[in-house]
Amino acid sequence: MYERFHVFFYILISVTITFFFSQEVAFSASSVSTSTISITAVVPSSGGGGETPAPTEVNFFGKAYPNSTVAFLKEAVFVENTTANFSSDFEINATGLTGGTYLFSFYSEDLYGTQSSLVTMSVDVVDSATTIVSNIFLPPTINTDKSSVKQEENITIFGQTTGGSDVIIEFGLASTSSSTIAIVEGGGDGLYEYILDTTALSLGDYNVKAKTDLGAVETSYSKIISFSIEEKEEEEPDFLMADLNDDGKVDVVDFSIAAFWYKQILSEDFALIEAERLNNDGKINLIDFSMIAYYWTG
Repeated sequence: MYERFHVFFYILISVTITFFFSQEVAFSASSVSTSTISITAVVPSSGGGGETPAPTEVNFFGKAYPNSTVAFLKEAVFVENTTANFSSDFEINATGLTGGTYLFSFYSEDLYGTQSSLVTMSVDVVDSATTIVSNIFLPPTINTDKSSVKQEENITIFGQTTGGSDVIIEFGLASTSSSTIAIVEGGGDGLYEYILDTTALSLGDYNVKAKTDLGAVETSYSKIISFSIEEKEEEEPDFLMADLNDDGKVDVVDFSIAAFWYKQILSEDFALIEAERLNNDGKINLIDFSMIAYYWTG
């Protein structure tokens, strides 16, 4: 009588696929970020019949934001949530599948309630095998503290990313193809912030987006948000021009003060008044008297 020995071995099929994620935007960056996702199918095989077929499942491993909720979708339909740990790592196990090609997606939400852009991948699932999908990296979230600013004011760009990683921020005029890059470091909690000084920037509408630098790879881009830089309004002086004694009117008293300094070297104090309320030429002459006449209130 012969004994039947069952020998199980594993055929390891490793396919590394690079997914290119691009955003169709009003301005184009110099390059498009990529995220490398590794897909491995582990297929058990036996030497005899009668065994129960192995389950068909997919195990996903990736990084989001520390302690964040990660949503998992199959064919654009929500399936379940999982939670990333303090180190930003998350995993999800999809079961009850049959062999075939599926579209899987992930997104997360940061501490501010801002949703990340969607990371989507097409996976060929092998029947009666475990498919392992790893190196899923969610892009950072992004937001601004205001939608429009006056030139010379600051605008804060902020969001959340994988803990301890760098965030590459790109911004530029929506009407041009050029962009400016700023790099900031996310804290251990993944929160990042960049204060943008608009003094040297042109007026107009801007687009801004971000991606995370994980060392060996970069994530895809975040959602794209917009803000505008508007012309700074000239502030109205809180005094009356040609009012030399600051009594809220221009009359004979101001004329007398100007007359006193006519063709004289101005004192240090009065030189400041002349610069602020007359024609700022460092002397009293007919031009100053003309200004007094123009602003005359009596």
